[in-house]
Amino acid sequence: MLRLVDKYLLPPSTLSVLGEHLAAHAHENPLDVYSLSTLYTLADPASQASGYIGPLDTYDKETVVNSVKSVEAYHDLVSLQSFRTKEMKKVLLSEEIFPHGL
Repeated sequence: MLRLVDKYLLPPSTLSVLGEHLAAHAHENPLDVYSLSTLYTLADPASQASGYIGPLDTYDKETVVNSVKSVEAYHDLVSLQSFRTKEMKKVLLSEEIFPHGL
């Protein structure tokens, strides 16, 4: 369906609706939604799906290779996951574990 938008020069609103449909499935198939979204440069669904993707080392190699269609998309995903991990560590380390004492 996404290929038809380019092929038949459908209006941008069609692409927007398809992006919303993809985003609705982000929690069910995050890696596939991320892959399709990055392939067709749909930033919002890709961003939403990336939040549901677990660490990439938990997926088998074939799944990642078949799902993520470009090296750039893979690199962006790994970078994003690294950034999120670092930021979460900062938040956790800045919190007092026992603010009221033991």
